[in-house]
Order: sequence, then structure tokens, then C-alpha cells
Amino acid sequence: MDPAVSVGLDATTAITGLLAVGASAIDILCDLNISPQHDTAVLNLFLREVKECRSSIHALCKTLSLLENAQIPFPARAAWISLDDLVATLTDTVLAFSRVYSLCCVLDDEAARSSPEDAAKLFEKRVKALCARVRWHNLSIAMMMTIINCPGEKDAKRSRDELAHRVCRLLTFNVGLATRLRRTSRPGSSAAKPPSPGAENSEISGIAPVCVGPLAAPGSWPASLTGCTLADRKALSRMMLPVALGELRDDYEFYLVDIPQQFGGCDFARDNGVLVGMPHKFTSAQ
Repeated sequence: MDPAVSVGLDATTAITGLLAVGASAIDILCDLNISPQHDTAVLNLFLREVKECRSSIHALCKTLSLLENAQIPFPARAAWISLDDLVATLTDTVLAFSRVYSLCCVLDDEAARSSPEDAAKLFEKRVKALCARVRWHNLSIAMMMTIINCPGEKDAKRSRDELAHRVCRLLTFNVGLATRLRRTSRPGSSAAKPPSPGAENSEISGIAPVCVGPLAAPGSWPASLTGCTLADRKALSRMMLPVALGELRDDYEFYLVDIPQQFGGCDFARDNGVLVGMPHKFTSAQ
């Protein structure tokens, strides 16, 4: 498969790929044998943020499976999460994890040439920026889980409102991501076409508090998906992320459809759904 010509990621591929990329990044960071000291504190922070975000993605994986099998505890709340919000969050998480994996490889090479302490000092700024970006999406995904699973309706409503606000702020700050999601279908266009240079910040270090309004449907979506929610299971199964494999860095192979679809305890069968096949064996993330 030529990664440069593969356009768009379906939800199953995106989630299994994220779990695989996260697991590999965690392995690289753990192999550095980082001691809990000041000189490598930023690498410990990096490891923790990646672990926690991967755990949230794993929880999302399980929840979507339960949703497709009509087993979530509060079915009506699935309508509280729009596909727009899920696509925006997953799309930028895929892009962020691509940077995470690339940076982990660079850290590993630098640590081998010098030491983990020198690597931490050299890349501290980039690591901290990526930590903030990963943490942002970790919290957004955690809010989705609260909306669907929390027994307290008041807490679920609070998370619903905060999630919508967070996605709005994300798209205001991240012009490149907003451009992906707003691109309309037209002959010769691609929803996964990379944004123009400078349109997308490399990392998220802060989020502007201004809302940009409702999202237009990404170009790879059928128009009928606009305004859909997680309650629309047919729409969910047709959801595509506007990301091309050719855009990803060193991690594109984790998103190839012919690799074994089993990472971190999630065993997916591909069908007309997003996550299909029961029973699924879920284990805690690394």
C-alpha cells in the first residue's frame, strides 16, 4: 500500500492505530530507564501523559463497542455528543500522536548518543508542548466517557457543555484542523489534503477562548452525516477522519488496514460498524 495515496481514516483504523502508536511510544520511553529525578522529570511527565491519553482512548474503544451493541447505561446521552466533536477530537489526536511517536524516536536516538538527561534538556520545550496537546485531548475524551457513563445527570450535562466549549476553542486556535473539517466536497478536492504551510500549529500550548460556530461537514462525509450524533449508529459507521496516511510521520504503518487489529486488549472485526464483534476482551492500557 502506498501511504501517500490513502485518503481518510475510518474510526476503527484510527482507534486501533492510536492504541498501537501509544503502546510503541510508551515502550520507547520506558526503555530509556528514566529515573524520577529533576534532570529527566519532563520525560516522566511525557510518559505519564501518553499513558493516560492512551487509557482514555482505550475507554473510548470499549464505550463505542458497547454503544454499537446497545449496552451503554444511558442510551439517550449518546445524542449529547455530536459526530463533529468526535471527529475533531480524534483527528487532532491522530496528528498529535504522530508527533509523539516521532519525538520519542528522536529522544531515543539522542539518549543513545549522549544520555537521557541530555535528551530531556535538548527537547524539553517540544516535549512540554506535546504534553499540553495530549492532555487536552485526554480530558476531552474523558468528558465523552462521563457524558455516556456517569450516573449523575448533572455531572454528565456539565461535561456535555464543557466538551462543546473545548472543541470550539480547539478549532479557533488550530486553524489547520478547522480547515480540514470545513473543507466541502468538490471535484478534485480531498478532505485529507494537508493544510497550507503555517495554517496548523505544531503543538497546542494554549487555547483561544473564542468560538467559531458550528462545523461544516468534512469533505469525505456524506452530507447526510451533518449534525449527526453518536446515537446515529449508521452515521457513526460511515464516519471518516480527514487524515491521509501520507501526512503521518514515522507511524503510518500502524494505520494500515492489513496489520493485525489487536492492540492493548481490543480485538476488532471489520464490518459495517465502527467496532464490531462480541465479545471483546478489554484489558487495561499499558
